This record gives sequence, structure tokens and C-alpha cells, in this order.
Amino acid sequence: MNPFVHSQLPHFKALISSGARLVVGSSGGSDSQALLHILAQLKNELGIETIIALGIDHGLRPEAGQELNLAADLASKHQIDFYRLNIQLDGKDNLLAQAREKRYAAFQAFAQEHSATAILVAHTATDQAETMLMHLTRGTGLRGLGGMRPINGNILRPLLHLERGQLMEYLHDENIPYASDPSNESLERTRTNLRHQALPLFKELNPQFENHMWKLSQRLQADEDFLHNLALEHLTNAKGVLNSIQARVLRDLAGPLRMRIYQLWLEEHKMHYRAENLQELDALVEQGSGTLSISGQDISVDRDHLWGPGQSLKEHPFSPGSQIDLAPFNIALKSLLMDKQRPDYPRDPECLEVVFDATQVSENLSVGPWRRGDEIVPFGISGHMKVSDLFTNCKIPKALRQVWPIVRAGEEILWIPGLKRANTAPITAKSVNILKMQVVGEIPWQA
Repeated sequence: MNPFVHSQLPHFKALISSGARLVVGSSGGSDSQALLHILAQLKNELGIETIIALGIDHGLRPEAGQELNLAADLASKHQIDFYRLNIQLDGKDNLLAQAREKRYAAFQAFAQEHSATAILVAHTATDQAETMLMHLTRGTGLRGLGGMRPINGNILRPLLHLERGQLMEYLHDENIPYASDPSNESLERTRTNLRHQALPLFKELNPQFENHMWKLSQRLQADEDFLHNLALEHLTNAKGVLNSIQARVLRDLAGPLRMRIYQLWLEEHKMHYRAENLQELDALVEQGSGTLSISGQDISVDRDHLWGPGQSLKEHPFSPGSQIDLAPFNIALKSLLMDKQRPDYPRDPECLEVVFDATQVSENLSVGPWRRGDEIVPFGISGHMKVSDLFTNCKIPKALRQVWPIVRAGEEILWIPGLKRANTAPITAKSVNILKMQVVGEIPWQA
């Protein structure tokens, strides 16, 4: 075995488990040709079950088909199955980004179809240096500055520690043909501009620049992972109802940690944000109340909680004998008919369990959200009360009002769990059939 190939065994073994079924991205370019050739020679040492080479033609260059022929020939030489796929781009702006997105989507679909355990791509330390510099010039944080990872889900990059020059030397020594993509010479692209102008300057200052950048990426990724896990731990501890965050917990944390928590939280809500949004969010938390719009969605601080975009509660029928799970609150409401004389019911000041004379209640029961203009006649009180006033008096945050369950009989409110029971259908000495409703679980907000 070639000494260079043998020296790569520890790097490949760290990423590839025995019995793996691998899909290898094979374009016919220098890096992917080197990857396929090295992998074929290490197959037995690594205990790989299957290697499948996949070439993708984006339809952007007429010579791409001939380049894929080089990949097919190399795969055939090592008795590796080769497939080629054609993907269509829509012709809109940023074709390179679109091609990358569709290429990885095709890789994933192909890997799933062939029961592959991982997808290997041939990024190198040179690519890593270019990526880090590109992120730096465009503006980035620690996460972006760390560049590509050797393992990203089921995407593996076993050549990320090697400079492209090392692979070129290996290809020449082994007389392995490869293609050169002419678009990689265009200075109109940011990456190729960095490749042909900035990178040679850095290497002139220090020939080990690419290797140092790869090592730097490892350190930055380790720092990022540590801070990410720390922020995730604090975020979990600070969580409240509806994926809110307790603002008082945030205020006790260091600023950089708060910024990371905001990032994680916004990503949980699938919200796109800019760096300045994090500063605005932090100012809102410090202020203690108010609303901020991020990507067209409202974020608010109310009752010392940071609330995400509003959620909603759907209307559900609530027939006696049924139980309804209320996902936003993580509770359930249960109802049943009791065919017996009036039992002894203790007073429930928290209003988590209520009973009604079933003969006086409409059969058209439902559970749904609060509606503007809703009123209730509270038990033991004469006169109507607006539900909005009840929410205000009980200090219910606006975000919770949209998902707080309300039980109705037709259009009449019977019960607002945890808050009030209506004056409707009280139990008397003449009551026989009793409708009982109760909260299953714990309402995650103290009114």
C-alpha cells in the first residue's frame, strides 16, 4: 500500500465505522478522484461493506459529462458502482448556491434509496482556508469562522486535514487522471478570487498557512461546541410555557452567553435573524417589556418572560366521556357524566375541577380559544365580566391568552380552566345527572 494512503488510515478510521455503506461524491475533479482512489485502497482495512460513487451534472457546463467519465473510469478500475444524475436548476440568480443545495439534496435522496450510512465529499484544508476567509470577509461569528466540520450529520469530510497540493502530488505519483473545472479560474467568484489572490499571499507569508487554518478551525469548532452546549443548558433551565424564556434568568447571565441563547431560541422558532436583531432582543429583555419585530414576526417581553411568535388553539368538540389533549399547554381536559345523586365536592379554589347539572347544559360542548368580546357570568357573582378583563386581573400574558382553553356550551362560556367557572347549571339537591370536567396535568402558569 502506498505510504501516503496508509498514513491516512487513522483519519478515515476516526470518521468511518466498520460495516459502513458509503456514497462518494465523484465529479472527476482532482480532490474527488483522490478521495475515491484512497478510499478504494482502504476499504478492507476499514471494514467498509459497500462503496458507491455518485456523479452529478448540474447542466451548467457542456464538458461536465466528459469529466464524469473520468470518475466512472476510476470507479470501474476499483470495481466500484458508478451512478450519474442530472439535476435541473431554475435559471434564477445565485446558481452556485442553488446548485449546491440541489446537489446535497440529490446526495441525500440517493443515499436513502441505497441504504447508505454516510456520504463522503472531498473538501480539503485548502477549501477550509478559503471558506474561513470567505466567511470572515462577509461577516461571521465563531460558528461561521470555524468553517466546515469533518462530520456534519451523515456528511463526512475525511480529507479536510490535507492541502490540495498534497493531493495533487499523490495524483501525479499514481498517474491518476483528473479534470480541471475552468470556472474555478474565474475571479468573479469570491471563493476563486480568494484562491488565486489572497491565499497565495498568505502562503507566501507562511507556507504552512493552510495547515494552520485547519488546526485553527479545529480549535474554533471545539470552542463553539463548548459554548453551544453551555448556552443550551442555560436555555433549557430558563424555559417557560410555550417555549418562552424567563427574562430574569437571562439578565443574570453574561452578555455573550445571552447572545448564544437568543440564537438557539430563534432557531427553535425557525426564525431568520440578523446580528443586530440579537442586540435589539437583548435591549428588550433589559427593558422588561415591549415588542420587537424580527423577520415580520413579533417577539415580546411580558410578565418577565420572553415570548416567541403567537401560537393558536383550534376549536374542538368536547362530548361527555372524552379527553382532549391541548398541545400548547401540555395539559388535557377530561369530561364525564356521573349518573348518581349529588356527591360531596370540595371547593376547588384553583378551578381545575368543575361540576354542572348535566340536564341544564347544552349538548353542544366545545373547547377553543378566547374570542374578542367574550363574556362570562362567574359563579357566585352577579353580572357579566369580560374575559379580557379577567385575563388582565389574573395577570395572564398576552401570548397565553391566545391558547388558554375555554369550554363552551353553544356560544355560552361554561368554564375557563384554572380561572373561573360560570354561574350556569349549578348542582342542587334535585340534580341527578352530573357533568364533571377537570384538568389533567398542571396548568403551567400561576394566575
